[in-house]
Amino acid sequence: MNLLTDTTNYFDDQTDQLQAEIEARPPSLPLPHKNDVFVALRPVEAEVGIYFREPSIDLDLPVYVVKWTLPPGETFSLEYEPNHAGSTHCSLRPIRYVELEAVLVDRENRRGEFYSHYSVSVSYTDLAAGFQWKSGRGSTLEEARRD
Repeated sequence: MNLLTDTTNYFDDQTDQLQAEIEARPPSLPLPHKNDVFVALRPVEAEVGIYFREPSIDLDLPVYVVKWTLPPGETFSLEYEPNHAGSTHCSLRPIRYVELEAVLVDRENRRGEFYSHYSVSVSYTDLAAGFQWKSGRGSTLEEARRD
């Protein structure tokens, strides 16, 4: 086993898979933008990344990911502008961040020296199908190309 070659091949495969998913997305799929607000209309499967600070490189890293079913009525905001050309998901912040942190991140980790934050990752497809877009400037690929 060659660690360098095997690792490089893994990331090449991941990049190819991501690019294929981006190219397969329908042009009418709405794309989220910074400051959009979303309300879950039905239960939606999501991933919650639990981040810890790596002081030696001054960076927050996702140490583990847990699955979570977003309950209907839960509200989320998007606090950054996603790179639509290079992503299929976005990280959302629950409006009830502090309350949900106690549910999603175990107490030991929350109190750990290097715990930073958590975020909820949702695909653009699930955003379009399972959420009401309350505000912001969500646009489709066709609209984004016209802008």
